[in-house]
Amino acid sequence: MAIDPDQVTAVLLADRWHEVDPKARNGFEFAPFCFSGRGEAVASEEGFILVEQAGARQGQTIIAGPLSSILAVRYKTDGPSSTTP
Repeated sequence: MAIDPDQVTAVLLADRWHEVDPKARNGFEFAPFCFSGRGEAVASEEGFILVEQAGARQGQTIIAGPLSSILAVRYKTDGPSSTTP
């Protein structure tokens, strides 16, 4: 199954579903995930960045993590037969 990251509307992490901000450019994308200290990477692996939809009084929240932390994604389809790759 191929899922277009631009069609992802929510990501399920261990704590709950996180809604992607539909107004954000690249609200959900893949990127290297690493911690760095003193100018060098401590650990690096495939990861993601998610711009979370915030409430009216909250600022924007960005969540980043390893791909392995994603349990599921919710995404838009073009029609009923869109689940086939």
